[in-house]
Amino acid sequence: MSQYASPTGILREYRETHTQGSGSTSSRSTVFLLAVIIVELPDLIRAMEYADRYPWSFWDALIVTAAEKVRASILWTEDLNAGQRVGNLAIRNPFSAPA
Repeated sequence: MSQYASPTGILREYRETHTQGSGSTSSRSTVFLLAVIIVELPDLIRAMEYADRYPWSFWDALIVTAAEKVRASILWTEDLNAGQRVGNLAIRNPFSAPA
């Protein structure tokens, strides 16, 4: 498996943001570096539980769940609280200065 992974929803969002309607196919080279995480029913249920427990949207909770599924140690995102831990998963902001 690749060192980097992404759920399919993130790949869709990346593609739309990266191409901005230009029809460019240059995002393909980045996507080939990723392992795709398939989201299944137990993952959806876990994400719902996280969305109830934390002040996260369901979408963000699903991203955390997908990161846990592949046993990631770090989740890079600007949308959650940098420094927060969920089990063995550390949430970090790629745009913050290193501590």
